[in-house]
This record gives sequence, structure tokens and C-alpha cells, in this order.
Amino acid sequence: MRVPSNPKDPGFVRPPWQSFSDWWTPNSKAHQTCIDLSVEWQAFIGRRINQDLHLFRELCAAGSPNDALHAWSVFWRQAVLDYGEEYSAIAKLAASFVPDRVTPGASADALPRPPQSKAA
Repeated sequence: MRVPSNPKDPGFVRPPWQSFSDWWTPNSKAHQTCIDLSVEWQAFIGRRINQDLHLFRELCAAGSPNDALHAWSVFWRQAVLDYGEEYSAIAKLAASFVPDRVTPGASADALPRPPQSKAA
């Protein structure tokens, strides 16, 4: 019995590795974006943990309440800046995942609708 080798032939069965590669090709951009997001976030968390530990060392070494207050204020000021920059970097990575063909206002919901003459 002959096994159909043409995808258009009835009874054709696609080998599993071809099915996987068909799935992988269009999703490779999504996969790479997820990897990039993960690498970026893990690097950020590593930097922030080092700064957190540095704060505890500064608090332990503080000689007066003013030194401790200064360490806290410097820490939180830097933390706000770091998180803001990181969220911007993650937003840029996430935006790179959006297909090039998508444009704002291209959906049917964005089209102007005629005014309704009567209440529903």
C-alpha cells in the first residue's frame, strides 16, 4: 500500500516533526520576545537585590538617625527611577512583539458609526 506523500492527497498524515516546525515558525517571534522579557526581568531583579542588600549594610553602619534617613531616601529615590526605567524597557520589548501589519484604528470598532436615531 502506498502512503500518500502529497499534503493534498486524501489520507496524508503529516509527520510529527513537520507539525511542530509548522507551529514553531510563526511563533518564533513570540518565543524570542518571551525569552528577552525573561532575561531583562531577571537581570533587573538581580541588580535590585544587590541594592537592597547594600541598603541593609548602610542601615547597619548608620551612626545616627539622620544617616539612616539619608540611606532610606537615597534608596527609595533610586528604586523609583530603576523601576520606571525597567517598566519602559519591558514595554519596548513587549511592543516589539506586535506584528508590523497592525496599525491603530485598523479594527472595525474604530470606524465611525452613524448616529442612532432612536434609543434601543
